[in-house]
Amino acid sequence: MIASDIKPQLENTRLRPSSVVLSMANKDDSALKSDFLLSPAVTVTVGTGNDKKTFYVHECLLKNASQYFKTALQSKFSEAGTKVFRLDEDDPVAFQLFVEYLYNFEGEKRGSRSLISCADAFVLGCKLVAPAFNRKVVEWAAEDMLNRSPLLMKTLLQAVGIICNRTSETDGKSMKKLLVMYCASRLGSPKTKRKPWTKAQRLILVKSRQQEFLADVLGHDLPGKLSGKKRIIKSIFQEK
Repeated sequence: MIASDIKPQLENTRLRPSSVVLSMANKDDSALKSDFLLSPAVTVTVGTGNDKKTFYVHECLLKNASQYFKTALQSKFSEAGTKVFRLDEDDPVAFQLFVEYLYNFEGEKRGSRSLISCADAFVLGCKLVAPAFNRKVVEWAAEDMLNRSPLLMKTLLQAVGIICNRTSETDGKSMKKLLVMYCASRLGSPKTKRKPWTKAQRLILVKSRQQEFLADVLGHDLPGKLSGKKRIIKSIFQEK
């Protein structure tokens, strides 16, 4: 369902709405399938210039996943009639991740889920008021941290800057907590086996402008070994 200036044939789509969106609909299977198949397409153009991309997405999925789209599409604003949105200030890669989440792209060629892409996607999720999507983004970010080579401090602080500067303290809490946990896990704690930060990278952290983040890292008490995505997510969202 992602295209640039080419509208897909929605009637013949093979894409599936995500399990999260299905559960939010709270309808029986036949009614949901009917809504999905008959739902009109909403055109969303994201970004500007050469990076601009146009997406065509089922209206029912947007309304179920995002309070922003639900309100706009049920309002008296022009978008409710035209079903055309322009998000000039947002990142096309981040919106692609949102669309992939809606359609549950498992096994498909996926967009970038690097830490920086996840941070941008998280900011987008806050704007769209899409909490279930943001939870998934935190999971993607945790998976990236666990499975890739150790992050550079520069990359970590770039993600911290995106979250701290572009989300409120309340909205950014879960992603910020993940970043704090990861940074603290590499300070050489005996509770973890992660590669410690080098002296040079620690110096970058100390000299950065993210002093509040540094204070949170130094005061963080790791919940045992930082290993396993499920354990990390449960800790972040305070689940048993």
